[in-house]
Amino acid sequence: MYRVQASGETIVRRVAGDVAVVAAASPFAEKDDPRRAERELGAFAFRWVLAILQEMGVMREPGESHDVDQLKGLLGIAPRYDRYFEALVRKLAEKGLVTLDGRRVVATERVRDGALGAPGAPGAVAGQVAAFEESFRKDYPSCAGLLGFMSCCLGRFEEILTGRIDVADVLFQDGNMDVFGDVFHGDLVADHFNRLVAEAVRSLVARRRDGEAGAGKVRVVEIGAGTGGTTAAILEAIAPLSDEVEFCFTDISPSFIRHARRRFARYPWIEYRTLNIEKDPAAQGFAERSFDVVVAANVLHDTHDIEATLEQTKRLLKTGGLLVLNEFTAVKECLFFSGALLHGYWLFEDPGRRLPDTCLLSVPLWRRSNSLRSAAGRAASRFIHSLRTALPRRPAARHAARIGTGISNGG
Repeated sequence: MYRVQASGETIVRRVAGDVAVVAAASPFAEKDDPRRAERELGAFAFRWVLAILQEMGVMREPGESHDVDQLKGLLGIAPRYDRYFEALVRKLAEKGLVTLDGRRVVATERVRDGALGAPGAPGAVAGQVAAFEESFRKDYPSCAGLLGFMSCCLGRFEEILTGRIDVADVLFQDGNMDVFGDVFHGDLVADHFNRLVAEAVRSLVARRRDGEAGAGKVRVVEIGAGTGGTTAAILEAIAPLSDEVEFCFTDISPSFIRHARRRFARYPWIEYRTLNIEKDPAAQGFAERSFDVVVAANVLHDTHDIEATLEQTKRLLKTGGLLVLNEFTAVKECLFFSGALLHGYWLFEDPGRRLPDTCLLSVPLWRRSNSLRSAAGRAASRFIHSLRTALPRRPAARHAARIGTGISNGG
């Protein structure tokens, strides 16, 4: 059969169409909208944090005043959390719990009844936390992962902030990946976007197979694959095409690699390799421009310089290759008391390219990226536009619209 080789832009438009079909078929209903659950979780988190700070001896009375640096010293905040604590103070001010006058923090009237329990009564706090968790899991079962992530961190918040325990030891106790992993799969919104990423990869593989006879296997690499939430969806989608694919699972952490080997043992065609995307991939044994598809799900923001990271990412892509990004593009308050405690959250040194007090980028900030524009050209804009306009007009889907893709021009 004669096959016409499609251009990169033609393929990306067709991939966009396939993904849009999957997006439009999503089973979202009004009750699946996660925003109410996230608001309740965020509001409870602030009450819990205020109780912790009061137990540490501060913000107990209206009018209590501290210089920010003095407050850090008084609480024993570890240097690694200097930026985090500065952001926390600003968030407390946004909630009306304190006012800021330059570097001076003053507690407001709201500290009287804004905290869980009461100072000196840790049992009361524990009881309220347990009751909230039980009620929340019953009302919002699909958001249980976010609750577990936040509760795990706030349960040891003082120890984490003061450096007495590493947050990684809290989250990955005894090598268990579930607390962290449940944030990225298992709820309707996360699973929805994992399906979209998987469909983008599946569509590209199928269309390259059908349109480029004798072109060889499609090479796919996932950057920072972590606990494998997105990986699982991709592998399920491309398993029927496994003879046409080479899939490389990468992460900066050897522990995630070991976890993935166990989890995905039933897929013997996966290659596992460590990769630090902030460094030259070629120096780590990755041939330049050797992959047809690069997937990066909620990982590229955890880097020092987003432009430099995207430049390194482009080095992996063949000319005409596809870059698929899945990123949070708005801040969830509950994640400030969990994910923001992780080291990678504060690596960024380009705050002008990020949302305030976070490593995340909004959709407009991603679109302003010089590296992404040069890698994707008009095709990326077409993909993002066609996908976003095709997403179901339901709150849960609109809330988390965060996937984009584009083609490499070899630049």
